Amino acid sequence: MTRVNWKFSKMRIPNFPTVRLAQLSSFFAHHPSFLSEILAIENVKHAYDLLEVTTSKYWQKHFDFGKETTKSFSFGTYSKQILIINVFAPVLAAFARYSANDLYMDKAVHLLEQIPAEVNTVTKQWNGLVPSNSSVDSQGALQLHNEYCLKKKCLSCSIGLSILT
Repeated sequence: MTRVNWKFSKMRIPNFPTVRLAQLSSFFAHHPSFLSEILAIENVKHAYDLLEVTTSKYWQKHFDFGKETTKSFSFGTYSKQILIINVFAPVLAAFARYSANDLYMDKAVHLLEQIPAEVNTVTKQWNGLVPSNSSVDSQGALQLHNEYCLKKKCLSCSIGLSILT
């Protein structure tokens, strides 16, 4: 992949691909047995703690190759929530299916129930139509959007049907 393919414009520096790659490599360096550690998660605080990693000294002073900064970047609360929603919970759910052990599915659901609902353009559209008390609800809204709205299957969706009739 060439640098031209990386997106830097219209993006905050902590979200630059170079910063995120440095954070990802730091996560793997701090957690060489990351799968075992994800499977051992007991609560959302434990999941947050796994994401408390520091980058190498170089990336503590740089945001891009050769470009220095005075700020140090780490995962913020919202970034941690997104990673738990989109990485940790799905890994637990997949392992539950693979191992036929419902304990891991319960852990995944429990994690999602403890995290506030994700806020993005899709979930904002569903605001008021679907309760959004936790990330379980926002993930449900995203699934409904992907399976019914994008495929124009409004009449197959109970929410779409109630709006149209």
